[in-house]
Amino acid sequence: MFTPAHEHPIRTLARALALPLALGAALALPAVAAAEPPPAPGQAGGPVAGDPAAQPMAGDRAAQPVAGDPAAQPVAGEPVAGQPAGEPLIEPWVEPAPPPAPDELTTSLGRIGLALPGQQLTLVGTGFRPGEITQATADPATASATPLGTATASDTGEVSLPVTLPTGLDVGDHTVVLAGAALTRTLHVLTPPTALTSNGTDTQAIALPIPAGGWVTLLDANEDPVTQVSSRDQGLYSIDPATGRATFVPKSMFWGAVRPVHFRISDAAGQLVQGTWTPTVDARPLPSVRAAKRTLTDAGGGTAQVGCTAGPIAVVRCEATLTAVVGSEDVVLATGTGETTTPVVGTRVADVALTEQGRRLAGRPGGIAAGITVRMWVPDRPDVFEATGETVLTTLTVTAPRTIRYPAGGLDVPEADLPYLNALRSRLTDVTTVTCTGGTDDQGDAETNRQVAEDRARRVCEYLTANTISGQVRAVVRSVGEDNPVADNTTEEGRNRNRRVEITFGYAAEPSS
Repeated sequence: MFTPAHEHPIRTLARALALPLALGAALALPAVAAAEPPPAPGQAGGPVAGDPAAQPMAGDRAAQPVAGDPAAQPVAGEPVAGQPAGEPLIEPWVEPAPPPAPDELTTSLGRIGLALPGQQLTLVGTGFRPGEITQATADPATASATPLGTATASDTGEVSLPVTLPTGLDVGDHTVVLAGAALTRTLHVLTPPTALTSNGTDTQAIALPIPAGGWVTLLDANEDPVTQVSSRDQGLYSIDPATGRATFVPKSMFWGAVRPVHFRISDAAGQLVQGTWTPTVDARPLPSVRAAKRTLTDAGGGTAQVGCTAGPIAVVRCEATLTAVVGSEDVVLATGTGETTTPVVGTRVADVALTEQGRRLAGRPGGIAAGITVRMWVPDRPDVFEATGETVLTTLTVTAPRTIRYPAGGLDVPEADLPYLNALRSRLTDVTTVTCTGGTDDQGDAETNRQVAEDRARRVCEYLTANTISGQVRAVVRSVGEDNPVADNTTEEGRNRNRRVEITFGYAAEPSS
């Protein structure tokens, strides 16, 4: 007789003895059924609940329905032959299967999720055959598969194997396998990072692994778990414990290496691993316009200069445009470009050429308020960086649009011109010199005419600079007398035009703040 390997010998013997008895009962059953109905439960000779002897033996065909035979299957609501009506069908007794063995490898610490290079562990596996030789391997399905050792299963099928993990474990997921002839137990672990670095120009993020059943956190200066750590003047660390995503947000003007933050990773078995993360904030462009509050043209009034800067980054090319709103129209005052093949950190100057309208507007007393738009390129970056600013575009030397006219023999400032002079006086911001040049007609003595012209010029300059801070605006008085006439002295109209004071404003190379 064939005995299954997993069946106990006593059970086999019981089956052998029961077979003839079962066959005899099967042959005698029709006669008993015809002569007398079976006794009811509880009656003499009837089945007793819970009595194993009253249960049909496995293999007793008279007590079992035949699989696939409809006639042999019980019908709901109908009595089964050999059983009183209303009683449930008595199922045959079947030996319960043994509980399944755990399908995972564990350790003496429990179900760990972290593993470090060179770590010593005791692997624990169950369900092997007694005396079976088992082999432990790290990452068996990879090129770096490493044998960890062998062990023999105990009489209960358990293996307990001390191992040392490879010293060359890379950061990431790993598999430890304990395999027998027909059974394999697997332990999935991860080797966490202990020294992370990153770099970027702005917010940086890393993903810290979270073992199954474990957690991850940042540590403060006292090594207490926290979700945020401030690096004072550098920026702020934070972590989402649910996802393991850690971020560093630098302050706007900071770049360079950041003081590292400490983190801790734990698994379900209580193993702890600590590490550090050190971000580096790359110098990033901080585009801005470099222009004075008042931008002066050259002596000819045709060009001016505007600068581009990108903070700690050199600028290769700078394009600048100056515009103003005149009435309801946007007017371009000046455009220009500055570039180099050898950029250095600092200001890249763009020489802008004034348009015809820009020259006229910049040449008015006080100049013209202008908006500046710059576009700049920096090394090794395809992006174009833009910035805007404001200035007052002004010609270096501005001549008042009209002169002060005098009657023949008059010395005092004409009362009719006082409102005009008051308007000019309100526009003296950043003016360093006021030059008043007097002229006369050719009537009378030339020297007398020179003195009269000088006296008139002095009085105009004194009026313009009377309320200015001492030393802030310097008055320059000149006289050309009857020389350099602007009109024909042979006519009354011409002589009236020659009796004049011309006013010119000079601006500082470095305007006031």
